[in-house]
Amino acid sequence: MHLPQLPRSATQALMTEALAHGVRIRSAEHFHRAPPDHVTLVLSYAGVSEANLKRAGARLAEAYFAVKEKGLCFVGEDTSCKADDQQQAVPCPSEEIQPPVQA
Repeated sequence: MHLPQLPRSATQALMTEALAHGVRIRSAEHFHRAPPDHVTLVLSYAGVSEANLKRAGARLAEAYFAVKEKGLCFVGEDTSCKADDQQQAVPCPSEEIQPPVQA
């Protein structure tokens, strides 16, 4: 799964948030010769019922939005979102939140 609006640096935050929502995910970063600049995930769902898969998908979406709502800049968003003088990330301008993209 590719999440092009989350920078690769957000991978651990998403994994932690997903686990807090009851979903274990793994980074796909190590499966790439040159890791992409955004979050990529390996989803393992063999043997999971359709109902549980739907619940896990909803929980993963909740985790995604929780990470996004922390207010840091994400790949592809407004370029006016810059680091402040102390080189700390600052909140991005408000925007319509888009759901994760699955490739």
